[in-house]
Order: sequence, then structure tokens, then C-alpha cells
Amino acid sequence: MTLLDVSPLVQLSVGESNSPVILMDNAFTDFDILMKRAFTVNFQPEAQFYPGVRAQTPPEYQRWLIELFNHQLLPRLVGKPSRANLISCNYSVITRRPEALHPLQTVPHVDSTQSLNFAVVHYLNMGGHGGTAFYRHRATGLERIQADTLNTFSQIRTAEMRESTQPPSYIVGDTEHYKKIGEIEGVVNRLAVYPQNLLHSGLINTPFEDPSQLANTRLSINAFITAELT
Repeated sequence: MTLLDVSPLVQLSVGESNSPVILMDNAFTDFDILMKRAFTVNFQPEAQFYPGVRAQTPPEYQRWLIELFNHQLLPRLVGKPSRANLISCNYSVITRRPEALHPLQTVPHVDSTQSLNFAVVHYLNMGGHGGTAFYRHRATGLERIQADTLNTFSQIRTAEMRESTQPPSYIVGDTEHYKKIGEIEGVVNRLAVYPQNLLHSGLINTPFEDPSQLANTRLSINAFITAELT
């Protein structure tokens, strides 16, 4: 997997699982409007495990994303007649300091075990902020977590976190328990799409900006899409 020579729409294969990752540069034509809208929305803390704040994206952006999936992305990702359903779509800003992280926020994660569920990261304001990395779990050799491997993976991961003596931090590379197998550079107006069950984590190198000062934050749009076979 390379970070170089990324065309407007390119599909890459990650790891031994040959997991598909699609990158689209200069993705959204009305990018300035999308950025200006971010300064008008009301960011709220995430109720689940996202270490920051989120806000709803404009309806027109959500419609564009669904059309993009239906006409360009799903034929590559699924290869069968299917249609996209939007599960969530939010502006997102990382704000939590490493010392305040929950243990599960310090290791790679998956968002679903379903192979037809896809994650979207649209990098908006990067300016030195990190992108996204993908990992292999060393103990199990797993890169993608399926329903039938979830329990085993979760049990081993819990034991590893319990035994760890390292202070909380965002994962940014190889560790004792995880091997980095690929990385997406966070480029302004780059859209990245990958399976939700591929182990991944944001590369969070500057997570401490006040979210009211959006010009300095790691601002992205994060969305979940499920593909329904037709």
C-alpha cells in the first residue's frame, strides 16, 4: 500500500487479507461550502467511544455520498448489484487527551463485523494532523474481525490491555500487540473508504485543540455505510 501517486479514484489492497481501500482526492466539488458549514454547526461530545465531538453534516452532502457509493464505489467494493444505506454521517474533531483515554481508545478497533459495512473518512482540515492506519493483531494474525472471530479476539485484547503497563496514548505505529500494515495520509479533501471490520485507528498526533477553533483542529467527516444486495 503506497501513499504516493494517488489518483482521483484509486483502489488499494491492504495486508495479507487484501482488504480494499478506496481513495478519492479532490472529492467534494463545493469544498469551501462544506468547510464554512462546519463553523456553523453545534458540536457535541460523542456518547460512544469516539474521543471527541461531532456534529451533523448537511443533507446535500449526505445525498452526494450515497450517490457516490451507488454509482462508483459499490461496484468496486461489492461487485454485485447493491445499494447504499447511510447509517451515520458527522463532522468529527478529536479533543481527548491521551491520559484521559479509555483503554479501548488506545488500540485499533473495528466498527462492525459485517463484510458489507463500510467506513468513510473525509479529511477536511489536516495541516500536519495524521490520517488513518490499519493493523494486524499479532497474537491472532487477524486484520479483519468477523462474527466468528470476535469473541476470541476480544478476549485476547482484553487480557493484553489488562496486563499493559504503558501509559494511555493514541496508537500511531507498531506496538507489542499490533503491526501496522498500511496508512492513509490525511490530505485535504481526500475521501477514504474501507471495510468497517478492518482493524484501524486514526493517527492522532495533535488531539488537544479547542474544538471552537476549527481552523486548528483535526476536522474530518466520518460516515458509516451499509451495502444492501439487490
